[in-house]
Amino acid sequence: MISRLALARPLVWLLLVGVACAQTQHAPVPAAPSASASAPAPATADVDATLDALLTAHRDQRGGVVYASGADPVDPAWFGIALVTVSGEVFTAGDAERSFPIQSTAKPFTYGLALADHGLETLLERVGVNATGLPFDSLIASSVRARRRQNPMVSAGALATMATIRGRDDDDKWRRVQDAFARFAGAEVPLSLQVYDFEIANSEGSLALADSLLEYDLFQVPCRPDSPAGCFEVPDREGVGAVVSRYLRSTSQQVSARTLAVMAATLANGGANPVTGERALAPQHVKHVLSAMVTAGLYDGSGEWFSRVGLPAKSGVSGNVIAVVPGRFGVAVYSPLVDPSGNSVRGVAALRDLSERWGLHILAPGAPTPIGASPEATPGECSGRQDLGDLACRFLKGP
Repeated sequence: MISRLALARPLVWLLLVGVACAQTQHAPVPAAPSASASAPAPATADVDATLDALLTAHRDQRGGVVYASGADPVDPAWFGIALVTVSGEVFTAGDAERSFPIQSTAKPFTYGLALADHGLETLLERVGVNATGLPFDSLIASSVRARRRQNPMVSAGALATMATIRGRDDDDKWRRVQDAFARFAGAEVPLSLQVYDFEIANSEGSLALADSLLEYDLFQVPCRPDSPAGCFEVPDREGVGAVVSRYLRSTSQQVSARTLAVMAATLANGGANPVTGERALAPQHVKHVLSAMVTAGLYDGSGEWFSRVGLPAKSGVSGNVIAVVPGRFGVAVYSPLVDPSGNSVRGVAALRDLSERWGLHILAPGAPTPIGASPEATPGECSGRQDLGDLACRFLKGP
């Protein structure tokens, strides 16, 4: 076990998935061209077979430790993967239905709600979006940097983000957070009181981060609901505690890899849940959420992650990782062993493998035309493509 303070941390659109056999429940999905000469992607890839292959290839990795979250005992061998397409197909393998605390993977979705409340410019001013280059729970990130602002994907920035959420009172603010998560997930995302009680009992680090933000005028809450737009004020000690409590509640919600894959697919689908059809976030805000995930989604491992995998992503110290292929699908992996940066060892390895197999890096040369760039495209452009089914043709055009 490790302590919470030791761990407590236009995109180029790709053609990946398509259906080659409409009669099957989980149909084969064509791979995009791979940029890797050593591991070329096959002409087609069956999603179920690929997910199973990823489990087999990486199940025996034993590095890392299990984060102490106050949840029920965790088996280090647990390993699950889920993938959800922007047209709502769901694929799972392994322990994809097993429940665990969402932890820091809550941050992109809270940031999305804050963007909806205030817009990008306000959040750039009050939270920031640059990578800190330090561990996600760093107490000195503001004091050692010329620009004091944080990033909504690390703990200090996530606290500052949670402080900006609008509402009549604390209960209303928390209700709005829960409702936002439910829209992304397509169902209620339950709170684990067991995990929350543990987090509150060990909240000294979060309170210290809040105090550090207060020192630099980076921790303010919206004024009364009847105040002018853009009005913020410094909270009293009770108000600070309420924000910290709301933040820790958000990280104590229970999810599965399947749930997270739906949430990631909602981001991939421009903010509309592909399973329920409900809009969770306006399209103009989604790109800002994904940008923040690129800069700091895997904490101080984000640079290496993006160089190797090339996808917006977010990890949580419970051992989960989500990745977004914009316009195509969302994918989530759960495996509780995490590295010193707080990232799932098997999760990172499996998603790196998937990116290489299917050529997913969004900056790879020769990537397909972005969705929307060719509005004159018609389904007829897919004629003669033996490797593509009807679904793939729709993906070529975009939603």
